[in-house]
Amino acid sequence: MIDVVSVFCRRDLTLQRLQARSIARYFERSGLGRILYIWNDTSEMPAALREELAECMDGIAFELLSASELGVDSAAIAIDGWTTQQALKLLAARRVVTDSYLVLDAKIYLVQSCSIRDFVAQDGRGIHLMEDLGKSESYQYCREYFGVDPQMGACRGVLNVTPFVLKTAVVERMLVTFEQKEGCATAETFLAHQKKLSEFLAYQAYVLSEGGKLSDLYQEARARIEVVIWGPTAQDVDEFERSMELLELGSVKVGGLHWMACCIMSAGQRARLCELWLSRGLVASAEEGQETIDSVARNLTEGDWKYLGSVGAKRKTGQILVPANSSGV
Repeated sequence: MIDVVSVFCRRDLTLQRLQARSIARYFERSGLGRILYIWNDTSEMPAALREELAECMDGIAFELLSASELGVDSAAIAIDGWTTQQALKLLAARRVVTDSYLVLDAKIYLVQSCSIRDFVAQDGRGIHLMEDLGKSESYQYCREYFGVDPQMGACRGVLNVTPFVLKTAVVERMLVTFEQKEGCATAETFLAHQKKLSEFLAYQAYVLSEGGKLSDLYQEARARIEVVIWGPTAQDVDEFERSMELLELGSVKVGGLHWMACCIMSAGQRARLCELWLSRGLVASAEEGQETIDSVARNLTEGDWKYLGSVGAKRKTGQILVPANSSGV
């Protein structure tokens, strides 16, 4: 059995419900534990959210928690919700009841049948593609933070993206280490090392600091299981085409849509993605799919707007964003 953790904010509400429907439809229930949804936002959790998720989950056990229930207050979220999101993914270990748990960002959804064995091997190791992390500044920072000998090598690991499998007991030990090392809560630790520590890379560095090996955590995947439409994917016509073909042809089991892509996709790209969701039973109509995407853009924070501006997107008052160099494709 494996619990699933997803941390989300107001911007992610419609994508979170899309994900919930996809889990109910496509995740084999015999290996599925509880779903832990964690609200990471300065605003109050919508009153109807629990009922809406229950309707999407079709009987799957879930728990809906606020960040404060895990020790992260609104003041910390106001500083940087992206950073508190990372801390919450780790703090969730204290609520998880399975040996490992699967972290899914709100952008992730399933497009065909899968089971625990798509994510966790028989021996309990997570199944992931392995990458060279040697050029990752965050990974190097995390190794230094935990005092890992730079001569150890072990630069081949897993990128800081979801789906991601964490061993619960390892995370719990790491949380204690953070608290003892910093003398403060985990969220405060991440804010103190903002944009340097990252949750999954820190996890891997911590295992090395304990004398373990990353091969103790992971079995290397034979092929990629997921395709995510990132902002740059939407801006690259050929890359978007390749990504959609993999999703449409069933070459991958997991899809994803980053919030930035919601804001800069062309009308044609949006329509094609909505058609995929409709064909997989994740939305009831193309119009519902469009509303799912539109809702993300309507609920951007000022921090989101600033980030989009920093990567070359421009703001249109009352409208969806378009890339600053867009030709409308």
